[in-house]
Amino acid sequence: MALDEIKIGGLGASRRRVEDNRFIRGKGNYVDDIVLPGMLHMEILRSPVAHARIKSIDVSKAYDIPGVRLVLTGEMMAARNLAWMPTLSYDTQAVLATDKVRFQGQEVAAVIADDPYIAKDACQAIVVEYEQLPVIVNPFQAMESGSEVIRDDKENQPGNKISIGKSATRLQLTRHSLKQMLFPRWNCTTHVHIHLQWKLVVRLQTSIVQLAS
Repeated sequence: MALDEIKIGGLGASRRRVEDNRFIRGKGNYVDDIVLPGMLHMEILRSPVAHARIKSIDVSKAYDIPGVRLVLTGEMMAARNLAWMPTLSYDTQAVLATDKVRFQGQEVAAVIADDPYIAKDACQAIVVEYEQLPVIVNPFQAMESGSEVIRDDKENQPGNKISIGKSATRLQLTRHSLKQMLFPRWNCTTHVHIHLQWKLVVRLQTSIVQLAS
């Protein structure tokens, strides 16, 4: 066993780095450095609002830009039964939004183009008309009577309610249980975020292959 392996400590322990030499000389290799023959680039258009119905998506101006190969929308995904994908928590997540967006930054459309700059320009040319809806920013607000339902696609799903005991009332839950409620920052859980984004890309690739065939 190497001496360096024996001295490995816990979190924050100092380690001899072997990759710095090439990085500080500008010789590191990154994903953006990969160039393959016939390679295309994808850019995703994301929602600027947290909760809204999608009234229309106009992609005509995006197609007018030279170098754009495909503009993919949720409606096109749904026509091929690819609009939704499973998640790590045994739920489902939209690959591209169809009827509405449920959080800010949700994927609405994807552009495939000859280079990344063309793809970005095409995304900016897509016109989406939103009908904004009320938002829910915490569980307390979600428990209020008549509060907006974000995942209305799950409203009639069995087991979609939180059970707190037969004798517990909404007031009791609010006064006692919610005092200990924690708000995990799932958006900062890097491995979960990367995994879900990778699954989204794979699902988009599947749809693109179907459209090309």
